[in-house]
Amino acid sequence: MGAGYYLGNYVIQPMFLPTIGIAEAKIIAIYAVGAAERYVDGCGDRTHIVSLANDGSIQGVTWDETEPVQQALELFDSGVRMLLFSLLTDTDRDFDGIRDVFKHKMGDARVALGLDDKANRAMRAMRSSQAQSTPDQPIQPPSQE
Repeated sequence: MGAGYYLGNYVIQPMFLPTIGIAEAKIIAIYAVGAAERYVDGCGDRTHIVSLANDGSIQGVTWDETEPVQQALELFDSGVRMLLFSLLTDTDRDFDGIRDVFKHKMGDARVALGLDDKANRAMRAMRSSQAQSTPDQPIQPPSQE
């Protein structure tokens, strides 16, 4: 991360646990790089993430995959800042309104990233069909609800 090292370390430390999986580590990495791109001069461009598994396999995450996650995390950050400020300054009614807007935006972000319940059901169905298929059987995509 170069010049963004200190900010990245600040962002990563509260979220990192030695027991996290690769998927969670990738999200934390995307979050840290995104923060550096936003707040450190000279950091930026298209984020690509590479992970090395214990078995030596390498997996890459391209900009096309990291960009929507970065956008969702930026939306989350701005929403949390609004919530915190509202918590400390607004009336209960105003806070409730900001909380509702935040909840709605996070729901939209989950849908955009395919993390909503409908997308999760489709992913489970696809994994189940993959586990049941043999090399002679093509994997069928799950039906759309």
